[in-house]
Amino acid sequence: QKTAYEIMPSLVGSEMCIRDRAMGKPFKAEEGYRKAIALHRESKNLSGEINDTTALVYVLLQNGRRFGEARKLLESIKELLPQHTNSAYLVHYYQGLLARRTENHRMALWHLKRASLHATRMNKPQLRGFSDQVLAHSLASTGRIKDSIELFEKGLSELPPEGAGCPRMYMLGNYGWEILLQLEILSNGYQAPGFEHSLDVESAFKEGLSLAQTNCKGHPKEEQTFLLNLALVAIHQNKMEKARNYLGQAELLGERLTFRQRLWAYDIKGRILMGTGQYHLANKQYSQMETLAEDGIHPEARWRAMIVQA
Repeated sequence: QKTAYEIMPSLVGSEMCIRDRAMGKPFKAEEGYRKAIALHRESKNLSGEINDTTALVYVLLQNGRRFGEARKLLESIKELLPQHTNSAYLVHYYQGLLARRTENHRMALWHLKRASLHATRMNKPQLRGFSDQVLAHSLASTGRIKDSIELFEKGLSELPPEGAGCPRMYMLGNYGWEILLQLEILSNGYQAPGFEHSLDVESAFKEGLSLAQTNCKGHPKEEQTFLLNLALVAIHQNKMEKARNYLGQAELLGERLTFRQRLWAYDIKGRILMGTGQYHLANKQYSQMETLAEDGIHPEARWRAMIVQA
């Protein structure tokens, strides 16, 4: 009797590990990916090995900042299928993510541009959309916010609202998130050259939410994410009751919040409480956020929680 791993090793990456990753179980997801990679190697399934190795790289980048391990994994696969365009796309895409996380923005731009080039050669606009969105975030990180917004808007123009599907939903989420990040910077007294803060981020998130509730009903996590984003927009508008309402809607949906969404929810609750002068209660939210971040190995969230409590 063959095991599921022997029949279809990619089950580990495509279902079990993704579930564990989403629920804040990075070690369990990592174990599954490593089993899948070993089975791919044993069966000489090179494309499967590349797929699950890059997925494991994502886990390492998102949990614990294990950049050295991620770099070694990418080095181990970069020459496996050099003429296989899809594999080349994956390697460049994740090299770009790694460079972005280590703040090597010049290298991130180099890899992500090549990933988008490979996607164009394959005539796979959806893959190009993925790499272009990370490229747009990287452009913003180097101060090229105007180029970043233009790249997002170019992507959205290629995904018109009429009959729009999930790719437009994801693009709207990333586009709105970049504007939201710039609003965060602006609230601290800085403004990047070329950033037009009159851009209607609320409309972008509302359209994305509408898609998540209709055309993309199979993605409940995205519906929750848009509601949390709208809560943050309301906080920037100093509309705390509106923010509380969006947060409540996100929490009332049948799906349990993911690990990152739970961190996010603590931060939103803390901001709402501070915005209404309830600093003692806000500190309790950030204390819980710090504990969750420590348990799930998320140093950035833990650092934010500690700073707010200081």
